[in-house]
Amino acid sequence: MEATGERNPKAGGAKLTLTEKGGPKRLVFLILLLVGVLVLLLGALIWGAWRLAGKREELWQKSPTVVEPKKEEEVEQVSKFLFEPGDLKLEKGKTGEISLLITWGRKFDLDGMDVVLKFDPEKLEIVGVEPTKIFSFVNPRVDKEKGRVILTLLETQKDKVEVKEATFLVKLTVKGKTPGETLLSVVSSQEDKVHTVLVESGSSRPLPFRSDSAKILVVGSLR
Repeated sequence: MEATGERNPKAGGAKLTLTEKGGPKRLVFLILLLVGVLVLLLGALIWGAWRLAGKREELWQKSPTVVEPKKEEEVEQVSKFLFEPGDLKLEKGKTGEISLLITWGRKFDLDGMDVVLKFDPEKLEIVGVEPTKIFSFVNPRVDKEKGRVILTLLETQKDKVEVKEATFLVKLTVKGKTPGETLLSVVSSQEDKVHTVLVESGSSRPLPFRSDSAKILVVGSLR
């Protein structure tokens, strides 16, 4: 019998199994599935990193160690010293009264404060100091040579003093010495080693403030 190139199924030739028949398709399916899983994992990692970066940025913005420039709408939250009256006319040798108050931009719990005022000792003399009584320790001092009034206010009997709205600090009795115009103002930290400091309870950082000045005119005679 001559041999032919055809395989006779009935002669017991080998058959392809189901796995062998679908091998290429199954391999492609597994590759696509693996690629899909990798894409999902990569997307989850990117999303998680984005969320983490956003959270860190939020925490950085809320960090108390970061000091940002104040916006215009936040200016009104800064405490401000005010003199009443803002203008005073005195006759030489006569006296007048002027008070210092502070308005609070928000509610504060204070440990205390040092308030330093300056004046021209050639034109004015401080003859009376009546400080506030909201603090348990009050120590007013007058440096006649340098023209300074130093008012130390501390709370020693309670943990803190809560302040809100406007607070009276001190009433000064001033006497005119030499005709001319002078200012009574609050000394800031940029002007002198001895300067005004407001200390919030539980914090060692000084609180920011603004201040007006009182204009005092000494004349030879009001008649």
